[in-house]
Amino acid sequence: MRRALVVEDDLSIGPLLVQLIRKLWPLATVEHCVDGRSALEAWRRGDGADLVLLDWGLPDTTGTALLKTIRASGHKTVCVMVSGHADRDRIIEARRFQADAYIVKPFRAAEVMARLREVVDETEAAPAPSAPATLPEFVAHMLEHEPLCVPLDPALAEALEGLVQLEAEARTHLIRRCQFEPALIGPLLGLANSSPYNDGSVLIETPVRAIERVGAARLVNIAVTIALYPGSALGVEVLVEHERRLRQEALALVRLLNVLGRALQVDVAGCRAAMMLARLGELALLVLQQRWVDLGGRLEASDCERLLATQAAATSHQLKVQWGIPTALQARIGALYQLPSGTVHRDAILMRIAGLLHHGSDDDEVGRLLARLGIRQAAAALRAQAAASAD
Repeated sequence: MRRALVVEDDLSIGPLLVQLIRKLWPLATVEHCVDGRSALEAWRRGDGADLVLLDWGLPDTTGTALLKTIRASGHKTVCVMVSGHADRDRIIEARRFQADAYIVKPFRAAEVMARLREVVDETEAAPAPSAPATLPEFVAHMLEHEPLCVPLDPALAEALEGLVQLEAEARTHLIRRCQFEPALIGPLLGLANSSPYNDGSVLIETPVRAIERVGAARLVNIAVTIALYPGSALGVEVLVEHERRLRQEALALVRLLNVLGRALQVDVAGCRAAMMLARLGELALLVLQQRWVDLGGRLEASDCERLLATQAAATSHQLKVQWGIPTALQARIGALYQLPSGTVHRDAILMRIAGLLHHGSDDDEVGRLLARLGIRQAAAALRAQAAASAD
């Protein structure tokens, strides 16, 4: 079985390169390293690799220094340099150290795939591993061994690849659409609150601020990465219907938040983002079930329902950790379902009120919470306003 290493400290580009290699070699083992030390450890641990993608500038060394080490080892490894610089001197230096290819950032996924196909062999295929016998076994295996994602329309990822060429109005419209896509909101917020972009003094809690912090190019990288995940484009009717229901529920909750925000005359953008992430577990499980079907598995509606009921909470937590969603945002999402005793934070209370209003349950609790915030409208009136805004 083939083995590949991606050595890239940009947390939006590294996962994208990993997915491109997996598209090229579906059965390969691909490891992502963010610095030279971990890359050398991975290289030695695996006794080399068939393919290495090396970023030119790393936190603790250079890609060319790693390239020299790899070439000195005697392994027949395809090495591809990745750099944000296209100057002649760097390209000549890469060739001097026997780089097999040189890719300039920013790049389009199709361009990288074409370049890789020029320098690696796609024809040799390892025997396919035996698939788990049942859907629960398959899901358990994937949860343990593979990164998770949630559904994303491939057309949106394709549109985002051309973001920089769009006129201002079309660009604004496209970015606005991204604010309602959990597949983009989660990774964006995780990246914008990570140490390369945030010292922890300010919480980035909306997609717009996250894009301002990390740049539109990284939004594009995230979208393309998600689109490359097997199963991210749902095609099975029962799964498509579940996603549609979850999306409609999220938008209904957002409308309730907007009504509450107007009543208080406050901005609820942070709560809107959290609301769109409230059903990550179910969404990720839909992708895994699509993968199961794509591999030849059979899916019954009852199997889907059972899996969503039993695995959603744990899967949601795993995905929030994978994306690095800050604890404060996770707490806001959790407040939708249960408000911890003694909570005084307004956003958490708003999340809980919206959840109660949507489900039409416990108007006594709704009344108490509305009173705490000084909102005088009755629950029925707030629901009516939200319903009217959907028309």
